[in-house]
Amino acid sequence: MIPVGPYQSKHLGTTISAWVITPDAVEPFRVPATKRDYPIAPYLDDPNGTQLKVDVKVNVDGKTIGKTNCDVMDWTFEQLVAHQSSAGCGLRAGDLLCIGTISGPTPEEQGCLLEGHVPGGTPRRDYIQDNEEVQLLGYAGEGVGFGECKAKLLPAKDASVWNYTAPEPAAS
Repeated sequence: MIPVGPYQSKHLGTTISAWVITPDAVEPFRVPATKRDYPIAPYLDDPNGTQLKVDVKVNVDGKTIGKTNCDVMDWTFEQLVAHQSSAGCGLRAGDLLCIGTISGPTPEEQGCLLEGHVPGGTPRRDYIQDNEEVQLLGYAGEGVGFGECKAKLLPAKDASVWNYTAPEPAAS
């Protein structure tokens, strides 16, 4: 998605929930994985794969701006782990595994505000503004919540107060 995607502008902040959900707790909420009509690497092929059915809701300043479900994702968590480790990059306890934007087929299920800014699209709203509070909520059925992730986008600091002076070049 231009201009995000490879430019990584999504990395302006990270917030994680204080909750840990065990695989056993979400096992009852598995559904068949998305079937692809294109070839994939053999090590990722899992014809009997399953996807978690986890509802995700995004609020900005208390107003819901989007809802979707993890079951629309193209890749399962197991495939993400296999791909991550295929190049020799392992995972250890405590590592974060980012799954990217989760977007469903309808405008209400768009996981990225920029998706409404594509040609022909009607944006639901503009970018997140200074001092707005973003809240992410996730839950699988009754009683399996993923805790609350909430953060406020603070204004950039005034660079003039940094009083930064470049170091003198080294003598040759």
